[in-house]
Amino acid sequence: MAPVGPSVNRPARGREHPVPIPTPCRLALHRLHERSAHARRVRDRVRELVGRDRVLEVGSGYGDNAPACAAGYLGVDTARDAVLEARRRHPDREFLIWDLAAQGPVPGEFDAVLLCLAVHELSERDDVLATAVDQASARVLVIDYDPDIRGWARWREGALEKGKLGRFLRFDMNAFLAARGWHEADSRPLGGVYRSWVFTRADC
Repeated sequence: MAPVGPSVNRPARGREHPVPIPTPCRLALHRLHERSAHARRVRDRVRELVGRDRVLEVGSGYGDNAPACAAGYLGVDTARDAVLEARRRHPDREFLIWDLAAQGPVPGEFDAVLLCLAVHELSERDDVLATAVDQASARVLVIDYDPDIRGWARWREGALEKGKLGRFLRFDMNAFLAARGWHEADSRPLGGVYRSWVFTRADC
């Protein structure tokens, strides 16, 4: 399974990113992004919705959302370098190198599962997404690209038709989660290109 989380967090090869980005450059780009208004809005939304919960973040990358969560936070990622960097940056939070496809559910009990810029990486991996969301007892918070932004339509059948973003824009996340007992409780744009979705148990 490819590492989950923002593509800036790892070397990338293939048609979508043909040239690998050296680690120092990735870290520099990431620092610039984390100072942006978009990144601040994402963290504020995480703090608002799951800041007091026991949170499992799947695809935690460098741990940017960890400070917005309570001490029960656990971040998992398949990218070893990202996990080591997250531990260095946030020594008071826990991070694991964990592959849901190979290792199954993460040990522990969690109120909420956070998928921040991870679903577009996993929209073809129903098994991994199912394992992730099934670990939440109360809610699932998804933050990812907003399919309703004007201009995305040309990507659906254009340059990214076979890429990760194109797949995500065609992925019916609501139907997928509804089949697993979750329903959408809230959805709102975060400004820029991001949107947040909150799902709760259909029987709650």
